[in-house]
Amino acid sequence: MLHNHLLDGGEFIFEVETLAAIHEPQGVWLCRWLDKDDDSKLLLSTVSRFDPATSIETVLCRYELWQDGRIINVEVEEICLRLYRVEEIESLLTKTGFVVKNRLIPYSREKATGAEPLLLYECEKNLG
Repeated sequence: MLHNHLLDGGEFIFEVETLAAIHEPQGVWLCRWLDKDDDSKLLLSTVSRFDPATSIETVLCRYELWQDGRIINVEVEEICLRLYRVEEIESLLTKTGFVVKNRLIPYSREKATGAEPLLLYECEKNLG
């Protein structure tokens, strides 16, 4: 457990995705593309499914490299993300011996309300 590897008062900083990060619409393929410098195109197609029983969102991704009107390469991946309620993650931190020092909006120093899709936690190993 990470807690055991920190000195008393040691800090633990991490990001976590919340239920506000669920991709919408669910079950619908979405696509976007990037024009590359060599006149090829990279297409990314995604479809998402959220399971409320496990709070896991599964995202299927298909990457296509197009050149001269033809697909020349395809890669696929499946990403499974566990999403959390704010109360749930903070309860887990407390139970494992951490004190939440700050809950922030990532890439800023702004305090987070907890309604954001991505949160940055600054925690400290509990001394007591």
